[in-house]
Amino acid sequence: MRTIYTLGHSNLAFAAFADLLSAQSVEILVDVRAAPWSRRYPHFGRTALEQALATRNIRYRWLGAALGGLRVAGGATAHPALQPAAFQAYAEHMRGELFNETLNRVCRGAARYTLALMCAEANHTQCHRQFIADALLVRGAAVQHLHPLGHTAAHVLHPGLRLVGTTLIYDRQAQSGLFNEDTDRCT
Repeated sequence: MRTIYTLGHSNLAFAAFADLLSAQSVEILVDVRAAPWSRRYPHFGRTALEQALATRNIRYRWLGAALGGLRVAGGATAHPALQPAAFQAYAEHMRGELFNETLNRVCRGAARYTLALMCAEANHTQCHRQFIADALLVRGAAVQHLHPLGHTAAHVLHPGLRLVGTTLIYDRQAQSGLFNEDTDRCT
């Protein structure tokens, strides 16, 4: 499987955005936005982006129905290490069949093409791309995050992640064992 890239379009001009993709030889841009448009940056609207990417010989696929963020929290969660609640809701969504079948499609695509997953948020740690990248890494994919200045960074699993078999559970607290009763005692 080839490296899978992720990036957020943020406020980039289309040329700068396309140059980032071209620098990594991206063949297919996979849009993982639930709502594939932008009022502030209309060149990132689904139709405009698909047409503009075609001029750069980059294909466009929208998979936001299955992989998009903007999930609504529905009560109790197995993911208390995530904040805000929308991230908890997304982690719950990741357990579903639609998410997993679609992520399998992405993995099969990455075996044949160089892919980049795109959302709007520039910083992947503040975006649901963090969790998609976790799921991909656990499945054996190499994931790199593209940054606006052109450098890449290897994906690092979320610090709150705990694996139970192949199930991702975000329940570890990020803080170290400052008050761990087994090791920290006042005398």
